[in-house]
Amino acid sequence: MKQAIQILEFNKIKQTIESLCACSLGQKRVALLKPTTIEKDVEYGLNQSDEALRIIYALGEAPLGGVSDISEAIARAKISAILSSQELLAVSRLLTPRKLTNSSTLGTAAGNAKTAPWVSQTAQFKPLTTALTNPTF
Repeated sequence: MKQAIQILEFNKIKQTIESLCACSLGQKRVALLKPTTIEKDVEYGLNQSDEALRIIYALGEAPLGGVSDISEAIARAKISAILSSQELLAVSRLLTPRKLTNSSTLGTAAGNAKTAPWVSQTAQFKPLTTALTNPTF
């Protein structure tokens, strides 16, 4: 496997992808990438790439400006801590692309009737999105 990684210049490919990432979180994920020979994992990765390309072709690139690491804010929210205004703004900026691309638009634009998996994965943020866009204070 080591020889295949060298021949395929896997590390160069990772460096190129890292340079195209919109934020440090993406760069961290790319740094963790490892080649695999497990057919199921390869097929899953290819399906993700195909889905991303279809969405980009149909809707254009996602508005990723302002993406930042909100893991600390999420951890604090999980223990019912009060978030600072900066943390709330960071969460809001991260949720904006979710708000702009609803599942019906993606299903139609991407050429399939099924909701894109990443849209359903972000459904957990819907209460937070609603709270941020319609504050009750």
